[in-house]
Amino acid sequence: MEKLLAKIQYVNFEPGEFTDEKLRTKDDVIALIESFPWEKQREHIQIGITNPGVVIQTDTNYLKLALYYNGKFVLYFFDGANLYSKSFMGYKEAYPFMAEYFDKGNIDFSIFKKENLLFKHVAVHFITNDFRYEVTEKRKKAFLIHSSLFNFITFLVFFVMGIISICRNIFIGFIICLIPMLLMGGVINLLLYFNYFRYMKDKMLIISKGCESFWYGDVNNLEQYRKKDIENITIISSYQKGSKGNFWAEFAICKIHFSNNTYPIAFTSLLINKDDLKNKLSKDIQIEEYKTFPFFTDLDVE
Repeated sequence: MEKLLAKIQYVNFEPGEFTDEKLRTKDDVIALIESFPWEKQREHIQIGITNPGVVIQTDTNYLKLALYYNGKFVLYFFDGANLYSKSFMGYKEAYPFMAEYFDKGNIDFSIFKKENLLFKHVAVHFITNDFRYEVTEKRKKAFLIHSSLFNFITFLVFFVMGIISICRNIFIGFIICLIPMLLMGGVINLLLYFNYFRYMKDKMLIISKGCESFWYGDVNNLEQYRKKDIENITIISSYQKGSKGNFWAEFAICKIHFSNNTYPIAFTSLLINKDDLKNKLSKDIQIEEYKTFPFFTDLDVE
């Protein structure tokens, strides 16, 4: 009997997070659905594509049975470009479509509703993410754009104005332009960036919202930690709650202290966005600390 890749998603998982992923027959998938704790998973649910359920996939498309509004269930079919859905009163009503999917690797979605995907990135809800965070070329570019693009544009604007002032022999104008160039033009951002890169270039963090364990350390020497052993996590940045922040507010240091005498660990937002990290951990253990220039030092890793 043909086998397809099947995986499970629970209520506390984030987009792209799945468990128990392996090849299964049609009968195996039915047994998986029958044993899934559907009603328990309805507690604290917010309906969306990333919802508790079972996903089956081929190389090109995905079929997901999940919880839906008003005690119903929904079957999603995603072909890599389009998303279709059909709701049911009971999950067993989806079995004929699953049987068709196993037989043909596709389904007749003519009776399905085609969802509007404008400005939506649906693939992240179906493709398994490994949640590995490291300083790749892609991450470096994304971090600089997200944290400093406005600063670099500001620098260019005042630099051009300063050059024009010099050409016109208005040296006081150049000095006036020089101040915002230094403070707002990304100089501090670049200093922070190279400081973070020095310490994070060989590091890796593996962490997801639903998994109770996470891993951190050198790329080739990761250590495993448990979330339940975290005493607190201190996030140090120049951002202050209730304010508009500043021009380097995305730069942050994250320090995790443990309650079981495990040595503390520290890393920076170059490795993982501070808001992404906060969403993966309990708010009860999070502490925000203000520091005008959050440079990473050897003291942070001691």
